[in-house]
Amino acid sequence: MQQKLRDWLAKLPYTDRLLRHQAALFQLMLLIIIGGCLVGLPLNAATADTPSALLLPLVSFPLLIGCTLIALVQLRRGQFRFAVALTTFGSLLTIGFALLGAGLAHSEGILIAFTIPVTLAGLLNGRRGLLLSGGLSIAIVLLVALLEMLAPALAGFANTPLNTPLALAATFVLLLVVLCLFIDRFGVSLRDALSTAQLRERELEGLRASLERQIGDRTASLAQALEAGEERQTQLAQALAELSASEATVRNLSAPVLPVLPGVLVAPLIGVLDPARAAIVTDNVLRMIQRERATTLIFDITGMLILDPDAAQELLRALAAVRLLGAEAILVGIRPEVAETLIALRIDLAPIRSYPSLQEAVEAWLASRAAARAAKG
Repeated sequence: MQQKLRDWLAKLPYTDRLLRHQAALFQLMLLIIIGGCLVGLPLNAATADTPSALLLPLVSFPLLIGCTLIALVQLRRGQFRFAVALTTFGSLLTIGFALLGAGLAHSEGILIAFTIPVTLAGLLNGRRGLLLSGGLSIAIVLLVALLEMLAPALAGFANTPLNTPLALAATFVLLLVVLCLFIDRFGVSLRDALSTAQLRERELEGLRASLERQIGDRTASLAQALEAGEERQTQLAQALAELSASEATVRNLSAPVLPVLPGVLVAPLIGVLDPARAAIVTDNVLRMIQRERATTLIFDITGMLILDPDAAQELLRALAAVRLLGAEAILVGIRPEVAETLIALRIDLAPIRSYPSLQEAVEAWLASRAAARAAKG
């Protein structure tokens, strides 16, 4: 039975550690209030000597019991602040009714009792609860004072003076013990919560310092990685520049223009003549003709196994450019397959001299040169 009661008391719908602890203490306080009311109601009713004096316990105790029971139900449903507010309101109404029945002149102990609900509201419901409960207490006292002045018959009807030294001392001791127990229990709870918060704060500080160190290390690693990336990018750019230079060199070497005799240049063409290479050949040829002041350019196409239509058109453009500079263009090494391509394209090569080999072309040029000199002599 006791274990079931403990399980029932511990079964509270709160996940926060501090709130759960405060709810358990507040639940115990509500049960004590209910038990005290159940004991105090018959005792006060039995000692009442007049019907008006009997009215005071018959109204105040049931009112406090009802508010406390409703607050207990709401507390166990998870409505912590509402339960505190309801208990505070019920306590203030009960104390206010007792003050109204006894009157201000005989209520020194009752006035001290206002400190309990005000303290309860201030500790558990914050500043708003403190201000509301304090304001309500002041309003109740002022209302009783006004009733005593304006309608004396409505105040002090219980006619139970509590201003004897023994009664005042007992009331003071009882209220002070209740208040001290209440503040001590909730103070311990608040101190535990503060210690836990400080411990968590220290853990968070340690975690923050660890995260800062990790961030610093990762930032340094990223900086090193970025620096290494920049170095690699620089190396890659240099490699690309060298590759471009090498490619340009290879292109130039793939389209050489060689001087073989004074005024005679040879441009050997090997492999495939695509538009890009044809442009390089034309540029090299024209530059060498201008620099060497050449009068004859020999295109040696012995190394070209296939001459497709596009390559043939590029070759004709190169020959036309040579003639525009005033130099004579000679073709050597035309294979039968290349000749068939030129014929199929209906290209007229009559203005262009051609020879089977480079040697025959050079010998023919030398012979014509010798004949020209003999004619002049």
